[in-house]
Amino acid sequence: MPTSLDIHVASAAERRAAHANCHDVWSLGLPVDKHVARREASPLHQRARWIVGCLGSQVVCALASHPIVLRVHGASVPGMALASVHTLASLRGRGFAQQLLAWIEPFEHARGARVSTLFCDINPGFYARLGYVLCPSHEGWAVPAAPRPPENIDEQDDTRLVPLTADSDESWIRAIYDSDHGRRPLAVERPADYWRHLAARFPNSECLIMTTAAGERLGYVRVHRVENDLVILDHAVEGGDDRLRAELWRHAIALGTRQEATRVGGWLPDGPPAQALFHVEPRHDEITMVKPLDDRIAIDAAIVAASAWVQEIDHV
Repeated sequence: MPTSLDIHVASAAERRAAHANCHDVWSLGLPVDKHVARREASPLHQRARWIVGCLGSQVVCALASHPIVLRVHGASVPGMALASVHTLASLRGRGFAQQLLAWIEPFEHARGARVSTLFCDINPGFYARLGYVLCPSHEGWAVPAAPRPPENIDEQDDTRLVPLTADSDESWIRAIYDSDHGRRPLAVERPADYWRHLAARFPNSECLIMTTAAGERLGYVRVHRVENDLVILDHAVEGGDDRLRAELWRHAIALGTRQEATRVGGWLPDGPPAQALFHVEPRHDEITMVKPLDDRIAIDAAIVAASAWVQEIDHV
């Protein structure tokens, strides 16, 4: 077998080979053929640029580069989100993953990327040595049958969750997301095509709007059932008001009770609003990391802190 790694953008056949290779890690219990078919049909994987490393004609390692735009201190910054970094088990320990990363960064930078993100499933020290900054990454879960009571939170008894029903609601959701998360030092920017992508990724999720009895819209939450868990994929409230946020989360927990979910929660920022309703702890995997690809971009303390608000729906 040749010893020099040939790295390039994957052909369709090489992409399928990369999917087959990672069956040992991300099979979801499916046989290889169905695992490959699922990934080939996935809107998430279709949107990515696939990079492979080959020894001769054999694909031995690969990664996916997903397009992303971040809002950094109010400015739109194009970037890439790395995922599915994988090397055949028999060839690990030879530095192939590092070679892929060293190849993709200048490749995407030449095409406009100024920042890179990833959600780490291994020891984050590996990526830290390559220049990635470790960010706060938490998850919170509540048991609907016995939710933790709110503490020092003004519950608004006249609010309720109603289903998303109209295109005008979708426009409002985009605006409310910007009014909440878009004001932070770091946020995922969501143009219209990205919102359509998210809807395609989670066609069975449910988006609900929190309104007052008079019909005033205050926030939204998108939830997704994963086995017996009701996962909060995405949420936002008017102006980032934490009292409204706690009220929205209380409604989500009540929805889980009605649906007989075992747990309600997901990626949540650590802090008083979440701690009042959920058991919050650091994530053990899918840990957020960020790296600048441009010397003019500094990952400062404010950016690192704001990364805790990245929504689970944006995970790749």
